[in-house]
Amino acid sequence: MGLCHASSTTGVSAARLSGESTVAPEKPGAGPGTQEEAEGNPAQAGQYDWQPDEEAAVCQRCLQTKFTLLERRHHCRSCGRVVCGDCSNRKEVVQHKAVRVCHICAENLQNIRLPPDSRDSDSEEEEEKESSPSLRQFGLID
Repeated sequence: MGLCHASSTTGVSAARLSGESTVAPEKPGAGPGTQEEAEGNPAQAGQYDWQPDEEAAVCQRCLQTKFTLLERRHHCRSCGRVVCGDCSNRKEVVQHKAVRVCHICAENLQNIRLPPDSRDSDSEEEEEKESSPSLRQFGLID
């Protein structure tokens, strides 16, 4: 184990200077799982194989962003993949905490949490409310 696995509470660690994250978060009670099982599955979210930094020279979502001193690695807290900041700029609740997740896991988690009939009907209801001033006049809708 080199310097990038050391942690420092008073200064900036070598890992932070190199743009690498170093340690998988503690997951009490979480058993090992696969990324496919964890991706977007609230029951499995946070139970994944943490992808080591050295396995990812580029973002595992966009496959374009190369990691450097300025372009830091991040881990999706749902599937465990190493991703860039642009591909992990969303937060979702995983194991009762709002955490950084990749855009694919964020979409999957949202789709799973919404009832199937409300996914498309929300926008239709809003359009209906906005286009019906007569109903609003009679106090039937807000």
